[in-house]
Amino acid sequence: MRHLDDGSIALPADQWRKTLVELELQARLCELLAGRLAVGRQDGAGDAGGAAAGTIAVGFGDLCKPRDYTALVPVCVPDDVGVDWPLPSPDLPVLRPPSGRTAASLAASHCPAIGYDLYGLDARATEQVVRSIEAAQRNNMNFVPVFITDGREVSVFLRFGYVFEVIPPEGSAPFDPISWAAYKRDRYDHIRRKWGLISIIDLSGRSAAKASRAGAASVVVAFPDYREGNPYQSLMYRDIGKSFALLFGDIEQANLQVANGAATIFHLHWEDAVYRFYPPDGQDAAVTRFLDGVRRFKGAGGRLVWTVHNIVAHDGGGGRVGERLKRELVGLADRLHVHSDWARDELIGTYAAEARRVAVVEHPSYADVYPPGAARDATRAQFGPRPDDTVLLFFGNIRRYKGIEGLLEAVERAGRDVKLIVAGRAGPYNPVVAGSDRIIRIDRYVDDQELADLLTAADFAVLPFQRITTSGSLMLALTFGVPVIVPRLASLQHLIRDGREGLLFDPDDPDDLGHAVERARQLSAWQRQAMATLARASVALRHPHVFAGEMHALLADLAGGSPMPEAAGAPAAADAAALALGSRNP
Repeated sequence: MRHLDDGSIALPADQWRKTLVELELQARLCELLAGRLAVGRQDGAGDAGGAAAGTIAVGFGDLCKPRDYTALVPVCVPDDVGVDWPLPSPDLPVLRPPSGRTAASLAASHCPAIGYDLYGLDARATEQVVRSIEAAQRNNMNFVPVFITDGREVSVFLRFGYVFEVIPPEGSAPFDPISWAAYKRDRYDHIRRKWGLISIIDLSGRSAAKASRAGAASVVVAFPDYREGNPYQSLMYRDIGKSFALLFGDIEQANLQVANGAATIFHLHWEDAVYRFYPPDGQDAAVTRFLDGVRRFKGAGGRLVWTVHNIVAHDGGGGRVGERLKRELVGLADRLHVHSDWARDELIGTYAAEARRVAVVEHPSYADVYPPGAARDATRAQFGPRPDDTVLLFFGNIRRYKGIEGLLEAVERAGRDVKLIVAGRAGPYNPVVAGSDRIIRIDRYVDDQELADLLTAADFAVLPFQRITTSGSLMLALTFGVPVIVPRLASLQHLIRDGREGLLFDPDDPDDLGHAVERARQLSAWQRQAMATLARASVALRHPHVFAGEMHALLADLAGGSPMPEAAGAPAAADAAALALGSRNP
């Protein structure tokens, strides 16, 4: 930075945009604070110290400390309503949003925080949404909302004492359209991290306009929303607009759609999202509330579809609470969607599900979803393996059920030319030890491009599950034509034949994974190429377009049966109720 003769400041080229963003956000914050002060001066009376009664002290305060909201007078606003951090920083703590006036008792509780995107809604629609969410929060007392707005209408947030974040309207900052889209994406990510949001529900003017244009005869409400970290749901709902308006939300949002006269299907995916974000002593009550909501929904004519991703919970998660929820859902669901004949038979055998209600629609490949990988030799040179090494790839979050410990032992016993790349984040469970010359560790989130590069560079993907119902990782490896090394489990044998699409090992023999790694090492180049061709061919008929069409047909068939109420057109986003829960990356 340097001063010019006319008194202005010249910024380096790489700082001007960041400076403009910060100035714009500071200007918006000043506007909001000025509005708050005007609200605080409404009564105009003075106190003993000479200050106007109700005047708000402007300041950030200790944002992480719970407050006694019951002590606030009607015209006061918590001092963190509308506060903004100018730019993202990894050093800033996750904040706890105010719980609102009528839910003041939640101030010190550990309820999940959910974002509601109201960007672009007018005053009437914003008021309607906030009142709806306030009513749901008052009844459930199990979540805290954070609102995202364009800043044109903020008075309703002040009245209810809710936190809100402002993303200025497009055109108010000096960005070209591409830069503006990147700026908004960064802001949404920043807001999510700032308040620790487990989901951001789109109730904005954009979603309302989209639903209106669709002219849909029915509504699908899907839960939870894992689209950000997993493309599966986006692939599933590619064709949904042909017959439905699609919303992401909990059972209470589905109940509101039915109450508004819309023919509604509630589509549940990973059911553990119902309770997993609660402390152990609150999970049973969360399941009870959810099931009560499902029964009200079905009693009003709604239909329930449950996609059963995992018949047995990973790492033994859920326990008694998870089992209770699954057994109840099997009895309540109008359709139970599974990805294979094996899963259908297992669901019927384990939970006594009626065969006529179980539908098999196979998991799709990821064709045309991920970018092509970089050149194989270039990626290997970047991460360390030599051109003639046998490169194994283990990717995804490290979880105990994925069986990585046995893989690490097998690699350490293998020939010196075997290298293992472990790519993905670890949580509390992390058996990967740094320092081995056999293991290349990428201990962070791996984006789509880098994952594509790693798959292109690998000779085999190794997925040593202890148990599995459906594996998106397996489908992704096959899509890239990467042969796999997997256990000889019944849930996988409809896809993988030993010596063709990959190599199988006995999961009950602690040495057999090592034998499979050695077999992979000894395969010739032409044998590996043949296996790669068969791997890609095994999922060629499972294209995402086929999957989307079959899922649309399943939902449309269900919507066509009685006693679904007559459709009332696509609901406006402003009519959506609050979600009791939300979630992200499995």
